[in-house]
Amino acid sequence: MVKSNTSDAQALIRSLHSAYAATPTNLKVLLLVCALVELPLYVLVEAI
Repeated sequence: MVKSNTSDAQALIRSLHSAYAATPTNLKVLLLVCALVELPLYVLVEAI
């Protein structure tokens, strides 16, 4: 099994940060609302 290290974790955080920064604001709002009302994301996707 491969052992994770600090640089792996830092690379993952940078990647997630870049992906989040590239996400449109309206999608961020929808994701936040889904999280707040505990609505599964697939329900929202099916409604669109």
